[in-house]
Amino acid sequence: MSSVTVSTPNGFYTPNLWVQSINSSDKAHFEGLISTNNNPLVGILPGREVDTYSSLSFTQAGVSYKYSGMFTVTTDRGLLSLSGSVSASGYYNHIEVSAGGNSIASYDGVPIPVDFGSHVTGIVPDTVGGVLGLVNGLLFGQSSTTSQSYQNLTLDSTPNLPDIAFSDGVSIVGNTGADTLIGSTNSDAIFGGAGNDVIIGGAGSNAMSGGAGDDTVVLGFKLTDASI
Repeated sequence: MSSVTVSTPNGFYTPNLWVQSINSSDKAHFEGLISTNNNPLVGILPGREVDTYSSLSFTQAGVSYKYSGMFTVTTDRGLLSLSGSVSASGYYNHIEVSAGGNSIASYDGVPIPVDFGSHVTGIVPDTVGGVLGLVNGLLFGQSSTTSQSYQNLTLDSTPNLPDIAFSDGVSIVGNTGADTLIGSTNSDAIFGGAGNDVIIGGAGSNAMSGGAGDDTVVLGFKLTDASI
């Protein structure tokens, strides 16, 4: 079962674990280098470098998003560095949303695959900084196969992304704010905590508790099928 924990006391809407699109995001980058396997990208001969990272991070509207798992970036350079490409793909199974160094919410669950496509360039630079520049171009949509809409990463490309992330059911724990906590089509456990929460269970055999506050609970089935 996947899990979502709300850390902020200011209220949280669970689909905000994902962004609508990366169009307005800033500082998108891979980080946490795990390994490098390369035929050096230095000199006049063709080369390939395969770098594996542990996370993808970016900011949007002052909120920081970190998707952790495993991401592979492959950079190919042609003869004399006159042509080449960079591509990236991988998966994430943990999300951390924060602002100002304070955690807002987190997700742990099933591995979710992401393909960032490939970016073809006329010249592949020899320097690491140049290669990272190509990666940034890839992440911001300068790709031959994708745009800023990435399947399984942004809601504009995958509107049902929460259902995919909660495919094995989800345990959601709210905080003291007015949270909107939305479950899945499977069996979920949702606890609102203090605050005037909205809890939407969806289909499945759900266990839901509003906690303190004036809560609204939306059932995903007929009342005659419910045990309250």
